[in-house]
Amino acid sequence: SIKGASRTDSLCYLQKICYDNSVWLLALLEPMSNISQLEVVRHKLNFDHSTRFVDGRLLWASELQLNFAEYADQLVHASVTFRLEVSFFLLVVYAKCTRVGGRPISDAMESIGAKINLSWIVVGDFNVIFMAEERIGGLPCQCLKYGGVQFL
Repeated sequence: SIKGASRTDSLCYLQKICYDNSVWLLALLEPMSNISQLEVVRHKLNFDHSTRFVDGRLLWASELQLNFAEYADQLVHASVTFRLEVSFFLLVVYAKCTRVGGRPISDAMESIGAKINLSWIVVGDFNVIFMAEERIGGLPCQCLKYGGVQFL
């Protein structure tokens, strides 16, 4: 989540994580994020490139080449090449919070998965609650064990 990421303390924390782990690709997922705030984060974290999709921002370093195959309501799909040697597919998801709203993700993943022949990394926020104990406040949840996202 990117909420508050442009605050000095949060940026210092993110910088340390990115530096310590040689992060060259970062997905920031937050539907209410401010574009100028995300640019501050990109600049401070020394990422060379970025793209905005519906519910987030993807940041990457020049060592990677990204070719975007699909932008959809809740996901972005790209092929990623590292120093012209290693390639893989990347799917970044920010699913809607409702059971009905999240269904298209499963269908999209099946469709995309049927077309690719390289390694595939899927990351994101699927907004799925597996156990009632994970939920703090709000309405009672409909957990995965009672029916939910089938691909998880």
